[in-house]
Amino acid sequence: MNTEQKEKVSENAIAIGQALQSAVAKALEKKKKLGQYAVIWDDKTQAVKKI
Repeated sequence: MNTEQKEKVSENAIAIGQALQSAVAKALEKKKKLGQYAVIWDDKTQAVKKI
């Protein structure tokens, strides 16, 4: 049974996604400059990864 629905993504949702990407990129860059690390999930290895 295929229950997948294809809907258009609203412009507002796209703007929110872009804002989130920008905020995360800024936060990771700041951590890198301060010599800190971040912990993320790596889907390829199915494990936590320190960056």
